[in-house]
Amino acid sequence: MSIAVVIPSYDPDAGLFFFLEKLRTKCGWLFLVVDDGSRPESKAVFERVAAIPNCIVLRHAVNLGKGRALKTAFNEYLNRFPDGCGVVTADGDGQHDPDDILRCGETMMQHPRHLTLGVRDFTGRTVPRRSAAGNQMSKLVFSLLLRERIADTQTGLRGIPAQLLRDLMNTRGERFEYETIMLFDVKHYRYSFYQVPIRTIYEEGNRDSHFAPFKDTVCICRAVLMTGLSRLKETLLR
Repeated sequence: MSIAVVIPSYDPDAGLFFFLEKLRTKCGWLFLVVDDGSRPESKAVFERVAAIPNCIVLRHAVNLGKGRALKTAFNEYLNRFPDGCGVVTADGDGQHDPDDILRCGETMMQHPRHLTLGVRDFTGRTVPRRSAAGNQMSKLVFSLLLRERIADTQTGLRGIPAQLLRDLMNTRGERFEYETIMLFDVKHYRYSFYQVPIRTIYEEGNRDSHFAPFKDTVCICRAVLMTGLSRLKETLLR
């Protein structure tokens, strides 16, 4: 129970419940599910989820974004387990295989000075173009600014050790850009990356994703640019 699986969720369908039930058969970890201001139609889903053993549902009164939902769960975890190992973040829309979630958690325990990233293969035909293009662009930016080759900068499957978790609570970003800025701060806090290949799953073209291609891509690009320049300035002044 010293590891928790963190799942931010907005307007889920019954698939979230079945995903957690399947994951529960694989491990006895705590599940922290964040209802990020979902519509009333999703209330029944979260009620079923809350009834799952070892599952806690945290709620936002309004939609605050994925970054804020992650921080809400991180805070809950650190309060409950001040000496815990860390958390594994995952998406509840069927994109992450339970076995891959377990592997990322186990890898995190073995490498406590690393952010474990579950990285996907973007060369398959089933990968939506917007996902492949966005990942290629961000890979290039990170290789230039961080001198780090990250195969999947947009992955939601991450193993975050507890001490790094405390640092990342102060990372800027409330929505999708938070996960991008997080990568810069991992280097800033002198941690490294450990990349674990995982299955690449897109359910019906990723139709359940709440990622807005134009709006969220612009937000992420702005965050990458501002954070990258800030970190570069800090490096030059050392």
